[in-house]
Amino acid sequence: MRVYQYVKADVIHRALTPEGFWVKASHPCDFNDPFECTGGVFGCPTCTFVEEFYADRPDQLLVASQYGDTTKYAVNWLWRAFRDRKFLGQAYKISCFVNSHRANQFAGSDIRMWTHYADCGMGVRLEFDTEKMPFYPEVIRYTEEAPKLDLSMVHHIGELDSFIDKCLVTKHKIWEPEQEVRVVFRGPNDAVHLDPENKIYRWLLPLDSLVSITIGESLLKAMDGKMEQILRCAIEESNRHVALYAAIRDYNVYGMSCRSISL
Repeated sequence: MRVYQYVKADVIHRALTPEGFWVKASHPCDFNDPFECTGGVFGCPTCTFVEEFYADRPDQLLVASQYGDTTKYAVNWLWRAFRDRKFLGQAYKISCFVNSHRANQFAGSDIRMWTHYADCGMGVRLEFDTEKMPFYPEVIRYTEEAPKLDLSMVHHIGELDSFIDKCLVTKHKIWEPEQEVRVVFRGPNDAVHLDPENKIYRWLLPLDSLVSITIGESLLKAMDGKMEQILRCAIEESNRHVALYAAIRDYNVYGMSCRSISL
């Protein structure tokens, strides 16, 4: 599978290196869509589930005792946690890509991506081969209803993990034209590093997974020597297997096309 990532030009300056491309991994709470990675819980949990809930959170037991109903407090706590994406914790990190083949089936999808994620054409689109990526992306499920969990059917706290997984790869249908796929890190991973300078988490995609670089129409007009050097270095380090394109706006229809270029 081939996937795209649309990024701003300043990301290229710091992320594209001779070793590969550093991909940002974000916490779900940082996503712009407040509904993303959320879910709803309802029902009355079993006694075993409630006991395990407080065993993992002894600080909440005191609060729940003052509340009066420890079971109801646990349900309300979980409901707020899934609504606010706080239950996911800082251990979860996500990197987002676009399924290039499926996205092209939606008219105007490329316009949306260039506009929202590539700085209105002042950025670039990177194409990767997932077969050469160290982590294979998961396909997003698009739906009109958020994931829901009946707590009466959950017997142990560990069973929440499958519901969390479902929340992590579910989005509303309005985002379907993007045809997103995600690499999800569900806990500490040695491949994910904190960039102290930019204060973001990131992981390295090998350069041989990079298939092509498409330069935004606006960026091409304003290209400077530093950007050319970065792109040339990436192409040379990859033994010149990376194709270079320029995004061209089609003024007759709402769409973009690409043409091959050289530096």
